[in-house]
Amino acid sequence: MDFETIFLEKADLQKFTMFHTLVTNQAQSLSITDLAERLALSYQQSYNVFQELTRDLVDLSGKTAAQVKQALTGGALLPQTIDDYRVFLLNESISFQFIDYLVQGSQQTVSSFCTSHFISRSTLMRKTATVRSFLAGYHIRLSLTQAAFIGDEKQIRLFLQQFYWLSYHGSQWPFRALDFQILSQQYQQLPTPASDPIVASQERLFWGLCRTRMSRGHFVKLPLAFARSFPHSPFRLKAIYPSKRHANVPQATLDAEGAFFYFFQQKMITFAQPSATTLTLVDQLEAQNSPIIQVVAGLPQVMHSQLVAPATQNPFEDPLLYVNLVRVAAAFYLMDGDFVKQTDFFKPALLNYQQQQVRRLLSQYIADLPDEPGLRAFKRAQNALVEMFFYLLVPYMQEFNWEDMVKVKLVMETTDTINRNIIDFVRNLNVVDLLPDEAPLADADLLITALDDFVDPDMLTSLPPSIAKFNWYLDATDGDFRVLFQTIFSLFQRKLLAANQ
Repeated sequence: MDFETIFLEKADLQKFTMFHTLVTNQAQSLSITDLAERLALSYQQSYNVFQELTRDLVDLSGKTAAQVKQALTGGALLPQTIDDYRVFLLNESISFQFIDYLVQGSQQTVSSFCTSHFISRSTLMRKTATVRSFLAGYHIRLSLTQAAFIGDEKQIRLFLQQFYWLSYHGSQWPFRALDFQILSQQYQQLPTPASDPIVASQERLFWGLCRTRMSRGHFVKLPLAFARSFPHSPFRLKAIYPSKRHANVPQATLDAEGAFFYFFQQKMITFAQPSATTLTLVDQLEAQNSPIIQVVAGLPQVMHSQLVAPATQNPFEDPLLYVNLVRVAAAFYLMDGDFVKQTDFFKPALLNYQQQQVRRLLSQYIADLPDEPGLRAFKRAQNALVEMFFYLLVPYMQEFNWEDMVKVKLVMETTDTINRNIIDFVRNLNVVDLLPDEAPLADADLLITALDDFVDPDMLTSLPPSIAKFNWYLDATDGDFRVLFQTIFSLFQRKLLAANQ
């Protein structure tokens, strides 16, 4: 479920969706009629939402209504970003404010919250229904009697990390009791600060969240899997939570907190080269033949039959993919099943993410794992684990024989440098299986022909009508490339729909 769907009410969600549509289409002007069509609204509904959106942006920007309308409909650049408007709407959301109140409010009671927001307890219950339903999937409960989160503190922390990150995306510092500049300086003194600015921003946010929760008496409890997985304990990093600053907290509790923060750092998927610390952790897991390594090590065999022969690259020989697969498996293992993660709040729009064949293979693999204690966390969270593995494999689709790839054959002189642009263009589309020169025409889903080359027209007309044909010219424009791209993805979508029926 989209993040905004969980925390925004219907009217605000419509405004946000309209603003998102306008901002992402600033190269073209959109009328009220265009917006109604794109958002599946009537003209009158679209007009009303647009008027409400204009009023919000007048308040947010300080510009006049006429200036805002001109910018919105005329394709002009707006000073307000999507993140700016999201924060504006979230600050008006009761469910958002209640979650933040449970984290940072003083002397939290439901009665005081309702009084300060001029709502009844039943209204609070109704306005938090969606987020309570989401959290129930992770065994977290929003108590409207105790005004507290009830559940595993590890899960609560991971949810709150996503809550604050997806709300602000690092544009604002949410924790009022922690000075951002001081915490940033302290973060740089940690044993393993991130060098990537986005990763560092996420880690600072999580560290601030952990310190806020700890200051209010909420501490994590780690399962034995943490100690079993890392017996040499790189987690015993006293610098994360020095005992001098936490004199009233037992050292074992500080060790657990330090381990959990370090776990958060190491579980984050990144496409930068793995650090020496991460590689050391992977080496330890391999030396133990951990269940984490067992699950990842079995993936190449499962997928081997699907590799293109001869494959230009074996994806499982890519060290970066391997480390990210280990990170994912480790997170599910150490959390003893599914956990709150960023992918829970997004529905990918790209067609290649709707591909089902690899999901079926991965699902069968996880389902067939032995019923052993060390592997049960993976089997319990099968669907979520498969989805995460799938996301990591999508960039390598061209290396596999997927049934729903679009088989394209170039009916032209492929060794001619004049045709190099179209050859490179098609080859770089990861939903395309580019057939070799000797492949029969009848094997293709799409024939790209150069009619001014050597093609016999009778050879094409005798083919089944189900094979699409696209004429290409040496003086092709950007518009021709765009139409070809749309043709290929239309064929891909058709194959996906047929495969999923």
